[in-house]
Amino acid sequence: MNNLPDNPPHILIIGAGGAGTALALALKDKGLKGTIWIVSSADPRQTSTYYAQGGIAVVVDVNDSNALHIQDTLVAGDGLCNVNAVNTIISKGPEAIRWLLSKGLTFDKNPETGHFELGLEGGHSRSRILHIKDHTGKDLLSFLYNKLQQPTKATTQVFILHKFDVLRIRRPKSNRLWQVDMCDINSGTLYTIHVPVVVIATGGIGALFKYTSNPPEATGSGIFLGKIAGATLRDIHFIQFHPTGLYMENKIQLPLLTEALRGAGAKLRNYNGDIFMHKYHERAELAPRDIVSRAIISEMKKTGTNHIWLDATNITDWNRFPQVYHLCKQAGIDPAKQWIPIIPVAHYMCGGIHTDTQGKTVLPGLFATGECACTGLHGANRLASNSLLELLVMSMSSVNAIESYIKSTGSHRIQYKVSILGKLKTDNSSYESILHTIEWLRELLYKHVGVIKDSRNMQELRKLIAKELTQTPDLREIIESEHIPWSSLSEARLTRILYSALWILDASIRWKENRGTFFKVTG
Repeated sequence: MNNLPDNPPHILIIGAGGAGTALALALKDKGLKGTIWIVSSADPRQTSTYYAQGGIAVVVDVNDSNALHIQDTLVAGDGLCNVNAVNTIISKGPEAIRWLLSKGLTFDKNPETGHFELGLEGGHSRSRILHIKDHTGKDLLSFLYNKLQQPTKATTQVFILHKFDVLRIRRPKSNRLWQVDMCDINSGTLYTIHVPVVVIATGGIGALFKYTSNPPEATGSGIFLGKIAGATLRDIHFIQFHPTGLYMENKIQLPLLTEALRGAGAKLRNYNGDIFMHKYHERAELAPRDIVSRAIISEMKKTGTNHIWLDATNITDWNRFPQVYHLCKQAGIDPAKQWIPIIPVAHYMCGGIHTDTQGKTVLPGLFATGECACTGLHGANRLASNSLLELLVMSMSSVNAIESYIKSTGSHRIQYKVSILGKLKTDNSSYESILHTIEWLRELLYKHVGVIKDSRNMQELRKLIAKELTQTPDLREIIESEHIPWSSLSEARLTRILYSALWILDASIRWKENRGTFFKVTG
């Protein structure tokens, strides 16, 4: 039908990053009989997985253990992790890596010993980061895409649909199928798909903030879709800021400078050139990310400056960090000789749509995985490189639950349908243009709901967002109306952004305890 495959889906995955593609590949390997659509508003280069530099935290060394990895995760999560989720996901990590290796993915190895070359990152008590130079996410995503597109005798058909934006998910009464309304971004054509299983794998919320490592598409679409569908949101006020984003003015997305640089000996210096992390934590540059980020903000306030420096001039092997070196050179900096200007950037949402360790939400047939989901693994703060581990393990763990659900409901025998609803205006609908129009919101979110939150100013910001929302369709109308309540794609996206920001703000106002990534002061 127009730009859509002829075969309607049994499973619709929203999001074509690492979480969505890994799940599709795991389902294909399982030999699920049926059709999978992966729907994405952007190409693979606009996903957070693509930009993940560090690697995958997993126990593969004889000097390491699951018990140590679990303990490090619990410490980073500051007492708010779901212990069962931590035990389950970390214990299944080696199996997920064996799966990738069996399919042909390779990680960096020591040429002399033949053993994996394991990186060390903040919060880890052992070197346990599997990596592919400093572009692990990019290579992982390319690998998953290539495997999905290779012809096989599998009974599972997988179609990847780029440039389609899912506007809402709803379950009409007395209907065991989900109704998914989505828009062809190029033509504006609106489609309704009726499907038994929906998986939300849309990534995070970083682009709601002025400084972020995330692509412009990361505006909270997952938590918006989950919330209006009736799922439960959990811990969305725990937002991790990566301490070292390459500072550049007037950029929506800032390049990330991997934590492995500090693991290799790079030092943080304030604007005056003084090292300072030893004053804030015994592990100095390798302290947990929330502590490092707050220390940087504190030093910026002391000197009245808009960035500090990362001194990596003592690193001699830049072949280990080719992407960082290239990014710095593009910005006119020689990192082997010059200090690099850096600033904390919104990086990862520790919470999201509440799921169990099989990706199931509270709603039958609705699953979530990746950054938009909350298994409880991260608690109040994500341990470095646990995110790629989680999406891989959860993708494998969700397969049996999805297959069981389809079989138990007889969904594989239903004749699905795809309908055309009409059209939306698509002019001026890119995320970049929308984010530029709400620069005021992104700046205020970074300033008052960022690394350090401000009670009084958060209340004022809430009033501003609520006022903006009076110009958009009412939430009840969005959820209950049979018709799409927006006239243009940009209006739909702006509505989604405003509600996502409001819910994060509300959760931040309600939460009283300073823990992990969450640090609030009374203004």
